[in-house]
Amino acid sequence: MRPLLAAVQGAFLAQLAAWLLYGELLPGAEEFFVCRSDDGDADAADADAAAYPEAGCRADGGSGGSGGGGESYGAWWSYTLRVACKPRLLSVRTAEASLFVGKVVRVLSPLAGRDPASAAGAAAAAG
Repeated sequence: MRPLLAAVQGAFLAQLAAWLLYGELLPGAEEFFVCRSDDGDADAADADAAAYPEAGCRADGGSGGSGGGGESYGAWWSYTLRVACKPRLLSVRTAEASLFVGKVVRVLSPLAGRDPASAAGAAAAAG
């Protein structure tokens, strides 16, 4: 039982590290508590949440819609919280804070000239 628990914990921590440090979701993120909406639009995320309530995806607030913010705005609204996949050990507040941190990293990485995709690949190889 311990090897199975260690494997699950390792996969979760690798995904969490990739999200918090690089703003990236690793392959297999379908079971992670952060999910990506298809077009980066909060209205679309709300529509998905209404159409698929069993998925537990919801937009995390704001005015929604796409508009004047350009790529950063789209990157910000591309990710939502999947409450149904949140581990019990994390409070909703902690999950929302994790979502926020990953979004900030995702939006600021291009401004710093960092390639988050290559950084996430490095994290996956290390984890």
